[in-house]
Amino acid sequence: MEPSAGDEPVPTEVSRPLSRRAELVRRSVADWKNALIDLGGRNNLLHYRDLRLGTLDFTGADPAAIEALLVGRTVMISALFRDPERLEQTLRRVRTLHNKAKENFEERGLETLSIGCGLASWENKRGTWLPCAPVLLRQVSLRPVGAAQDEFELCLTGEIELNPTLLHVLKLDFDCERPTRGSQNRPRGYRASLSMSDSS
Repeated sequence: MEPSAGDEPVPTEVSRPLSRRAELVRRSVADWKNALIDLGGRNNLLHYRDLRLGTLDFTGADPAAIEALLVGRTVMISALFRDPERLEQTLRRVRTLHNKAKENFEERGLETLSIGCGLASWENKRGTWLPCAPVLLRQVSLRPVGAAQDEFELCLTGEIELNPTLLHVLKLDFDCERPTRGSQNRPRGYRASLSMSDSS
C-alpha cells in the first residue's frame, strides 16, 4: 500500500527551523508572562507587611468566631474582636480594606481581598528586602451592615489555594516544583499566622 501525500515525513531541513521557531515563541511567552508579574518588594503576595490600616491580623481574635469563619459561616467583626478598644481599631482597618477592595472591583474588575495563612521566607536573589509571602490564600467577602459602616459581615467565598505568586518565584529562582502530599521540600523559613489584606 502506497503512503498518501499527507503521510510523508517532514524533511529534516524543514523541521529544524520549525522547532527553533517554536522554542523562540515559547521563550517569548515565558518572558511576557514573567513581565506581567511584579516580583519586587511592592507585591503583597511576596512581601507581606502589617500596615497601619491596610491589613488585619487575626492574632487575638475570638477562637470560636475564627472556627466558625473557617468552616464557612458568616461572622461579624464584633464577634471576632470583642474588646471595645481593639474593635474600634479593627473597624478602621476593615473600612480601609473594604473600600480598597470595592475600588479594585469596580474600576478593574478584580477580587483582591483575601485571607492568608502561614508566612514563608527565603534567601532573596532579587533585592535587599526580606520575602514574607502568605502560603495559603482564600478569597473573602466583607460587607458593611448599615450605612455608618460600624459593623461588617465577613465570610469565605473562594477555594483555598497555594499562593500562585510564591509558587512562580520558587520555580523561577530555585527550580522548585509545587510540593506533593508528603513531600519534604518546604521553604526554609515558615511561621503560622492568619491575616487579611488587599493583594493589589
